[in-house]
Amino acid sequence: MLVRPLPDAHTFTSAAEMRAHYADVRKRIYGEPKKQEFKCVEVMNRSIPVEVILSEVAAFYCVSLADILVGKTSALVTIRYVSMYLACRVGKKPLRHVCKVMNFHVNTVYDGISKIQERLSHDAMLNSQLKALTSRIDQLLRK
Repeated sequence: MLVRPLPDAHTFTSAAEMRAHYADVRKRIYGEPKKQEFKCVEVMNRSIPVEVILSEVAAFYCVSLADILVGKTSALVTIRYVSMYLACRVGKKPLRHVCKVMNFHVNTVYDGISKIQERLSHDAMLNSQLKALTSRIDQLLRK
């Protein structure tokens, strides 16, 4: 059996160079990421894209929209659950609509919303954050 030698390992001079190489490899393997289309939900008889709700949540917590949608750390998962909760509560749309818009399975969205509702009973900080986010979204609608 003929064994081929491994190619030379890359040597990176910086973390940014390594991240750029990693992004290039991912692009070659998986192709370009798809652009997500966001549908609209109705709030106060006005139409507001779920993207706006997600971007307000992202701005409030100082994270990117991509981090909310694909982040794996526990803090990002909680932020994702908050955005699911707000999309259902403020948007007053069915659960399946939010699942379709955010591209998650119905069980994921249901569990996220129920975890936030459970935490609201004893977490005053989360309660105040949700009130602040709701008022920010309401201010956007009034403009």
